[in-house]
This record gives sequence, structure tokens and C-alpha cells, in this order.
Amino acid sequence: SDDGPWPNGLQVPAVRATDAQRVVFGRDRTDVSVLAAVEASSAVPGMFQPKWIDGHPYVDGGVRSSTNADLLAGLDLAVIVAPMSRPGGRTIDRHARKALRTELRILRERGTPTIVIEGDDRIVELSKGFPRRRPDAAEALRSHARRVAERALG
Repeated sequence: SDDGPWPNGLQVPAVRATDAQRVVFGRDRTDVSVLAAVEASSAVPGMFQPKWIDGHPYVDGGVRSSTNADLLAGLDLAVIVAPMSRPGGRTIDRHARKALRTELRILRERGTPTIVIEGDDRIVELSKGFPRRRPDAAEALRSHARRVAERALG
């Protein structure tokens, strides 16, 4: 890459739009800059243009999975924040839940302990906008985080 060596351990997932294959910059490719990788991973379809790298368009890695949690396989502990996998009937929620189930199976098969942090509908609603400017939202989010931590840590 043109901005120095790739940072150790950094993995930036994106999807190559021509064939829908996930490419993990930092694992599959380290020959591009971190900036280009982040631009590719942030190119949300319908909001931003794809990032072209070596003649191929790349889009947000969230197109494939909102967590890409399978990349954590082999770690001592995987803490997964999965706000899109909450219960609900929206297609995007169902897709996120299905992808997360598949990724959790991969992590279990590799022996990686996991903690999954998911928001409920109330937390998601409170998180819209700028929750830090709303005392009720900030307290509800802190309370939710405490409950998740207590469940995870015993």
C-alpha cells in the first residue's frame, strides 16, 4: 500500500460488486492503502458510489453481513455487536439474523467463545439521531449495556 505497511490484525471487509465475493483487506489483500480499503468498505449501495480498486468496484462489506463475525474465529473471545439482527419482520433484519447464525456456527466450530450484543426495538429507536443529547436515551443505552455485560460475565 502507499501509506506504509498494513496494520497488524486490521481486517476490512468489502464486497466485490462484479461477483458478490467478500474480500477482506488486510487478510486477502494488503496491496492497497488502508484509506482505499475503508472507502470500499464504506460504499453503501444507493448512498455512495462503489470504490474502484484495480478495475473492480467494491461496496460495503455489510452487504454480505452486518457483522462479518466469522472473521473473529480463532480469537480467545469474540465480542459481536449486532444491532441489525434484532427480532423483526423486515427483510434486512431476517438477512442479518441468518448471516449471524451462520457466523456463530463457524465460531463455535472453531472453538471461539462469543458474546453477542443485540439491541431490542426500544434501544434501536432510542439510538436514532444523537442519543447522547437525550438523557433518557443515554441512560437507557447505559442500562442495556450493563445488563448485557452482567449476563456475559456472570
